[in-house]
Amino acid sequence: MKKEAVNQQSIYVHIDHVINNVATSGISFCDFLNGVGQPPENILLIKHNIEDASYNAHTAFHYLEPGDLANISKENFNPLCWIDFEDVELLNQLTPQEVAEMLYLAHTGRHLRSPFYYNYKIILFT
Repeated sequence: MKKEAVNQQSIYVHIDHVINNVATSGISFCDFLNGVGQPPENILLIKHNIEDASYNAHTAFHYLEPGDLANISKENFNPLCWIDFEDVELLNQLTPQEVAEMLYLAHTGRHLRSPFYYNYKIILFT
């Protein structure tokens, strides 16, 4: 009897309630949104291939607002590295150092210091 190869995919979800951090791997953005009780309000896109996103000139990052999620969450976005944030105006308060740290985090998967900027109410990264 011929042995059939089984396609196995690992899913990794790490939730840290202390620092409001969620890290995922092996799960689509759509599945993640379907699995959380309340979807993020605004999403800062650090690494992405999403074409229809708003642009913040101060940070040079694209972002999605609440109305955007309904239109795009059915698609699969890879790669996707994002941060949940509360208010679009807060993006204009990020310092160049903080923007650089977010880029480093997205590029390496490691942070130089805590990537959670409480004063900007930026609370989620995956």
